[in-house]
Amino acid sequence: MDFDFQRYIQQRRASGAVAEAPPPGRAAWAFSRDRKVLQTLDRARFVEAALKATLSLEERLLDHELLASAQPTSPEEHPRLHRALAEASQRLGVPRAPIALVDAPGEDAVTVFGMEGEPQLLLAPWTLELLDDDELLFVVGRGLGHIEAAHAPYLTTIFALDQMSDAFYGWVVKPAQMALGAWRRHGAVTADRAGLLASRSLVVAVRALVKIGLSGEHGLEEVLERLAGRKTLEELSSLVDHDLARSRRLLALRAFARSQPYRQSLGKEDGESLTSIDREVESIVKIW
Repeated sequence: MDFDFQRYIQQRRASGAVAEAPPPGRAAWAFSRDRKVLQTLDRARFVEAALKATLSLEERLLDHELLASAQPTSPEEHPRLHRALAEASQRLGVPRAPIALVDAPGEDAVTVFGMEGEPQLLLAPWTLELLDDDELLFVVGRGLGHIEAAHAPYLTTIFALDQMSDAFYGWVVKPAQMALGAWRRHGAVTADRAGLLASRSLVVAVRALVKIGLSGEHGLEEVLERLAGRKTLEELSSLVDHDLARSRRLLALRAFARSQPYRQSLGKEDGESLTSIDREVESIVKIW
C-alpha cells in the first residue's frame, strides 16, 4: 500500500506529535515564499519518502549521530544562554525550547532537531565565546523562529539525508536534497527575521551573521580582529561580500527592518507592508 503522507501528517498533528504549519497570526513575520515552497514540498513524493525514512531513522541513527555528543544546558550552568532563551521567547511570543550544545549544528551555528514531540535547539558551543549577549539573543531567536515556522521536520530530514547511504536510498536522497536545499534559503530568511525581532537591532543581527559567516574561514581571534572598529551596516556587510548567500541574506534582513512587524516591535507605528517587503525579498533571493 502506498504511503499517504498527507493523511499521516494530519494524524500526527491531531495527536500533537507534529508541528502544524503556522496559522494566521502565528509566525506572521515569516517569509511568504518559505510557506509556499513548503506546501509544494509536502506534495512531492520524494520528499514524502525522505520524511518517512527520517522518521524510521530518527531513534536508530539520528539520535546517535547528532545527539550522542550533545551537552544539555541549564540556567544554572549556562545563565547567559538561558537568559537569551527567555528573552527571545518573550519577545517573539513563543514557547521556550530545550537547548543543547553540539559540535555540528550547521552553517548558521544553530539548528532545530525533531520529527516527533517537542523540537529542541542545537547550538554550536563556540558561539558562547564568539558572540556577545545581544548577538546570542539574535541566534537563539533564529532557532525559535525555525520551530515556530514548523521547520523542524525539514531541517532534521536534511541532516538525515546527509547520513543515508546512496546505495539504499539513492532514489530518494538526491532529488530530496536538491528540493530541500532550495527551500533552505527561504527558511533562512524566515529565521533571520525571528532573530531580528528577538534582538531588536539590525546592527546586532548583521554583526552576528557576519561573525558566524567568518568563523567558517577564520579562528576566533582573527574574526574579532576583522570586526574591530567596524560599526556601520556597510562596514560590517563588506566583510562577507565574497559570500553571495550570506550577503543576500543581509540585504533581505535590511529590507525586513523597514516592515511594519519589525517597526511595531520597536514601538513604532510606521513601516512598509510585509507583502511589499516580501516582493522585494523574492527578487533578492532569486539571485542567491
